[in-house]
Amino acid sequence: MTAKLLEYPHITPDSISLVHHNWATLPVEYREFDDGNPFRVRCGGRFIAARSGNEGFTLDPESVFEAARILKDDPEIHFLLSGEGVGWAKIKEMHTVTPLPNVTLLERVPDAQLESFLSAADIWIIPSRRNAPGVSVPSRIYNPLAVGRPVIICSEPDGRPPFSFARKKSAGWSRPRSRFDREGDQRRRRRAGRHAGERPSGDTGRVALYWADRIKSISQSHERPARP
Repeated sequence: MTAKLLEYPHITPDSISLVHHNWATLPVEYREFDDGNPFRVRCGGRFIAARSGNEGFTLDPESVFEAARILKDDPEIHFLLSGEGVGWAKIKEMHTVTPLPNVTLLERVPDAQLESFLSAADIWIIPSRRNAPGVSVPSRIYNPLAVGRPVIICSEPDGRPPFSFARKKSAGWSRPRSRFDREGDQRRRRRAGRHAGERPSGDTGRVALYWADRIKSISQSHERPARP
């Protein structure tokens, strides 16, 4: 981030202060899975993959929606999406044009319901765009981890502390966005199922296949986190 700020005129190193803002806003304690959780009930109590946050320009929530499109015929997987920002507006637009039966959209959840909301999901998704290091850090990744839920991250490893944290602490799954290639794309399409052809092309499409493939694999193997 410092290097990018210094590209602006009249900005010097002395005029930049670093404020660390990555922390969990909830007490760190494992929350048991509860089939009576109102958010799980709303989603049908199935395996829930969730995404929430301020969907700014450095994030790619569209890839998550496209993963839901790929998996729309899988009755065991449901997507719970919430948020705000320009990306959230795009997700609502996409869902209006093509409503998906396996997607539940929620506006931003009040703080009083945050713990219940975060503990409702089986897994949380962090969809960073390519070349985002140094621009923003998905600091709210720590709240899902605080309630004992794993994360899937697609990002570049350099300059993304949550990426290395998830890998080193075995707190989820992570993959550098730059490592997607055509051969891996074909393998993921086969594993995700015949509906994997219904996706956009390009980088977002490849990442959508990764989400679909990984989420389907986790749901089938029931890799729920054990209580510490």
